[in-house]
Amino acid sequence: HINSVDLTNVWASFGWNVIEVDGHNYEELYEAFVKAKSCKKKPSVLLARTIKGRGISFMENNNDWHHNRVTTKTYDKIIDEWRS
Repeated sequence: HINSVDLTNVWASFGWNVIEVDGHNYEELYEAFVKAKSCKKKPSVLLARTIKGRGISFMENNNDWHHNRVTTKTYDKIIDEWRS
């Protein structure tokens, strides 16, 4: 199991510009892309910290949903949960 600190050190050790972000935060992602674009001396990598299925109670941190498909019934359940 590799955590984000390990990945940061690995990429940095190869000379990359490493930018860590909350992968659920659009503003943070946008700012990271701007930073990456402005770094001209070395390649950049964005490490986005995310949670599988974030915001959906029966999917969040549930590895079964990493490969499951969303049926119409499941989709309706998701929409109902978001609305409440």
